Amino acid sequence: SAQGRVAYVYAEDLDVQVRNRGRAVLNGRSTKLEPNRLFLEPRGAFVDIMRDEDLAWLVVSARELGALDLLVLDPLRDVHSGEEDKSDSMRDVMRRLRVLGALLDCTVAVIHHAPKTTKDTSKRRPGQNLRGSSAIFDATDSAIVSKLNRADARFDITQIKARHGRAIDPFSVRIVDGPESVQL
Repeated sequence: SAQGRVAYVYAEDLDVQVRNRGRAVLNGRSTKLEPNRLFLEPRGAFVDIMRDEDLAWLVVSARELGALDLLVLDPLRDVHSGEEDKSDSMRDVMRRLRVLGALLDCTVAVIHHAPKTTKDTSKRRPGQNLRGSSAIFDATDSAIVSKLNRADARFDITQIKARHGRAIDPFSVRIVDGPESVQL
């Protein structure tokens, strides 16, 4: 099967961290990456998709890579200046992400974090357990949750929303320190 073309913008990780993480994942999965399929952008200047200039820079930069299938922005909190806990503000951020996807004709995925676990958050359903406004979850077409099972160093992956397209079955990823860094 053909690999898609992905650009991954790491808004909080430095160059060496990005290179090492990418290499470890590929080596751990015994995967060879076809040329010009994955483009990694480590942390550099702050990108704020709420600023027209920054949104235009993202579009131009991505288009210079050629047609993309997926653009990943990681993490959400570091690519906008909106107020994460304000519905109107996050609605505007999510609209900008949709515009970005439309301009690039690709899927835009954002990595977002759950709040710290408290008595209140531990009883919530996964879609309600995102940090910030519910406008974030409401605006997504699809959402998956990755939860660490510390007992066996496994991440359990579950889809919690699938508005368009096919739902995925839950799966786990076990993280092993060393050359076999990721096992499915």
